[in-house]
Amino acid sequence: HSGEAFDFELAWHLHQSLEIHAAFSYPPHAHVPPLSLLARRNKLSVSQKCLLGSQYSSQLEMAGQWQMACYVSLCSSVPSAGDSQDVRDALLGFGASSIRGLLSRNLQGKGDASIAVPGVGKITSADIAAVLDKTEEEVRRWFCEALAWRVRTNKRPSDSASRRIFQDEELALSMESGAWERAHELLLQLLVADDVEHVIKPPERTLQLMR
Repeated sequence: HSGEAFDFELAWHLHQSLEIHAAFSYPPHAHVPPLSLLARRNKLSVSQKCLLGSQYSSQLEMAGQWQMACYVSLCSSVPSAGDSQDVRDALLGFGASSIRGLLSRNLQGKGDASIAVPGVGKITSADIAAVLDKTEEEVRRWFCEALAWRVRTNKRPSDSASRRIFQDEELALSMESGAWERAHELLLQLLVADDVEHVIKPPERTLQLMR
């Protein structure tokens, strides 16, 4: 790393460069460049690779660059050629948990379920799904899940009196993200007499939620 003990930028970029060189394949008996040989002999273990990615990602997030932190986490979770299935699963699991954590702490608006990374470009839910071996639908649910959590944490005590199942944002996002346990909990908390005042024919929105 650099002269700063907690600056992992150079270490992460060096590791990414060595990973690329180590991935090169050469014909039998061909000369192997020294840098590639160094990379192969000094390959990080899966725990070391995840730790380095986590440290640099945390450093970026603390600096207010959470979008770049998502990019770093995504790059750090890409398996190398020849990795065992256990290693691949560990790396992909690290990437998924890191991305979900970053979204839950930093996502401000729903948008189009993508992350705009300065200097890199837009990372779409399809890109994340492809790298982490997930479905795009599941990744999109992560965005809704993160927004639901942010709505929940931003609620003031005085807001509870005005919350209704008709317009509650957290309930809608919880349902969209597939967090059915939380949605059910909210439904029971928010349901008041006014929501079912028409006993014979309750509002359609109420019926949809009750189903």
